[in-house]
Formats: sequence, C-alpha cells, structure tokens
Amino acid sequence: MPVSMSSRLYIKLTAITLLLTALFAAGLHAQGELRKKISDKEKELAGLREEIEKQREAIRKLKKEEKTVGGYLERLDRESALVKKLLAGLEEKRDLLSSRVDNLRESLSRNRKLYRRRLDILSVHLREMYKNGQRRVWQEMLSASNFAQMSQKYKFFVLLAQRDTRLIEDALEKSRQVEREKREMTEMLHKVSMAEREKRTELGRLENIKEERKQALREIRERQKDYQRRVQELAEAKDRLQNLINTLEERRKQILESKDTYGEPDFTSLKGKMRMPVEGRTVRGFGRSRHPEFGTVTFNSGIDIEVRPGSPVEAVARGRVEYAGELAGYGNCIILNHGDGYYTLYARTGNIFISKGEVVEMGAVIAETAPGSNFHFELRQSRKSMNPQDWMR
Repeated sequence: MPVSMSSRLYIKLTAITLLLTALFAAGLHAQGELRKKISDKEKELAGLREEIEKQREAIRKLKKEEKTVGGYLERLDRESALVKKLLAGLEEKRDLLSSRVDNLRESLSRNRKLYRRRLDILSVHLREMYKNGQRRVWQEMLSASNFAQMSQKYKFFVLLAQRDTRLIEDALEKSRQVEREKREMTEMLHKVSMAEREKRTELGRLENIKEERKQALREIRERQKDYQRRVQELAEAKDRLQNLINTLEERRKQILESKDTYGEPDFTSLKGKMRMPVEGRTVRGFGRSRHPEFGTVTFNSGIDIEVRPGSPVEAVARGRVEYAGELAGYGNCIILNHGDGYYTLYARTGNIFISKGEVVEMGAVIAETAPGSNFHFELRQSRKSMNPQDWMR
C-alpha cells in the first residue's frame, strides 16, 4: 500500500473516531441523568407503596371494629389520596422509562452503525493489503533508499499496527455494547409493562375504595336513621315512665299512708352508702352525652351497667313494688317506692321474681339480668331524676 494513501486513511479514521467519541460521551452523560431520575422516582414510589400499605392495614383493623365517621371514612379518604399520588408517580415513571427506551434505541442504532463502520474500515484495509500483496515488513524496510526513509517507514508501520489494534478492539467493544444495550432495553420494556400493570391494579383499587366509601356512607346513614329512631323511642318511653311516676306520686299523696309500712325510715341517710343493684361496669353515666359517631346529644336519666347475663338484681333499699312487667322502651322493668317520693327503677332485666304490691327488703334479689343488653338503673325523687352514682358507695 502506498504510504500517502495509508496516511490519508489514518488521518480520516482518527478524526472520525474523535468526533464519535465526543458524541458518545455526551450521550452517556444524558443517559446517566435519566437513570438517576428513574432511580429517584423508584425510591419515591417505594415510600408511597409503604405508606399505602400502612393505611390498608389500619383499614383492615377498623373493619373488625365499629366503623366511625372519624375513623373508617377518614382512612379511606387518606388511602384514596395516596393511591392517586402513586398513580401520578407511576405515570411519571412510565414516561421516564419510555424516554430511557427511546434513548437506548437511538444509542443502539448509533452503536450498530459505528460497529458496521469499524468493520467497513477494517475491510477496506484488508482489501488494500490483499491487492498490494503480502509483502513482509522487513522487505518493505530494506527497500528504503536511505536510513531516514527506513526510519520513516518503521514509524509508519508502527502507527498502522496500533491503528489496526484499536480498530479491532473498538469493534469488539461496540459489539459488546450493542448486546448490553439490547439486554437493558429488554429490561426497560419489561419495567414499562410492570408499571402499566401496577397502574391498572391501583386504578382498580381506587374504584374499590370509592365503592367502599359509598357503602360505608350508606351503612352510616342507615345506622344514623336507626339511632335516631331509637332516640325517638327512648324519648317516648321516658315520657311514659314519667307519666307512670306522676300517677304513682299523685296516688301516694292522696292515700297519705305511713311509709313505715313499706319504705325506708330515712332514705336520704343512704346517700353515699348505697350498694350497686348489680355487679358490673358502668358504661354510660348520668346526664348529657354526645354520640361518638353522629354527634347527637342525649340525656340519660340513669346509669347503664355492663353485666353478665343471669346476674342477680338486688333492691338498693326497702320498698314496695309499684310496677313489675314489660314497659315499652325499657323491656322488663321494676319500680320500687321507698317513701317520701323516692323511687328506683330497674330496667332491661330478664326474669322478674317479685309481683306488684309486694314489699321487699334492702338486698333482696328481685330479678336477674337479661342477655344481650346493658342493665339500666334510675333513682328519682318525685318527678326529678337524680344521679345514682352520687348515692353509691
């Protein structure tokens, strides 16, 4: 091969190599930035997934308990907001992955062209060598007319050898890079597919949350209606009870009989010393209270006690049975008259062991508690409801 032709080929190749190297370095920088964005987005999505799972666990626990406006619905709304945020993040991740796939396609196409270009240059060089014959290097060196020409030819052959080595190494590296980018693009396409699948799953979950919220609201409205109905029934029951107490009080005043025949000599002396009518835990006290779910304020004219079914109900003081039977809104009910206008009421009992007109002593078992309901106890002076807890020891 003439020295002049090889020199021009070497210079062109060097220039092309430098230009492509610069472009490749710029491409690598852009791809590095994109990889960082994808990695950052993955960390953000992982945090969201963890927070969503915590919300779902809290909702699962609430499902086992009573659903409240301040609990269950609030958790559902919070999960819904997180899922929407996750969906937006998945959309961003998909866009980033799609950009990465586009970049890989461009890089893959570019590197394939570079690889083919390297092969073309090597092919040209081999063809030139074939056309010029396989003249050995030492023969070419000995054909020099002087030492300076021999030295120049030696340097040139060294440069050609180095160039050919770099071309071969570069071609092999481009081949390996093409394979790496193929694998990475396959992985990126799989991640895009996974992101789409997760997005569809979360969209379905979001629809489920909306339906759960609607169902919860329907249940709450139904419970609210039922609660309001019970409040109304209780108010009517209180009126009936008050009318009964009024009738008993009017009759007591008209008869003017001695309380010694049926009541306590000094009922007020029992204040702070009275025993509880049943064993149990007071779950609702006397007076006004706000419903935790609906916010409705109601008045409890006595106390409600959580008891075991079949527990004995005892008279808190000596008195006469004025009423023993079912009273609408109170279930099985007993009213004792203790004299001086003092009455005690024992409601939501099971079996009743005494009858109207009987005189019972303090501590006498007058009934047993009923299954499935709390025991209700009231203390009244004439028409006024009093707090039984002020009288208990």
